Amino acid sequence: MEPTIHVGSIVIIRRVKPEDVKVGDIIAFKTGESKTIHRVIEKVVEGDTFYFRTKGDANEDPDPWIIKPEDVIGELHLTIPYYGYLIWFAQTPFGIVLFILVPAIILIANEIRNILKHRKGEEG
Repeated sequence: MEPTIHVGSIVIIRRVKPEDVKVGDIIAFKTGESKTIHRVIEKVVEGDTFYFRTKGDANEDPDPWIIKPEDVIGELHLTIPYYGYLIWFAQTPFGIVLFILVPAIILIANEIRNILKHRKGEEG
């Protein structure tokens, strides 16, 4: 979905009634086992039923599938650029050390310093 949604971004999806989705909206939807976020390029109404045609902003061609109303998860509400990279990094060994062990060591060292300071105060 570049350039609208950058690689590594986190997206926040807001539930929406499928009938309220308009052409141009960016929606999240189920396609088999996976979930996708693409822009609605056409809303096809046939009698009482309707479906959507979608396309990724970076893709030249429309998606080969149609989206039924029951497959719509929601509409794009907010993107947080590059935050996904931070989450990915936090799951690496170095990220775990940096985000969990280093703060834990700082807290433990601070508590030891407070205990020693408190003991000195009792001795003096």
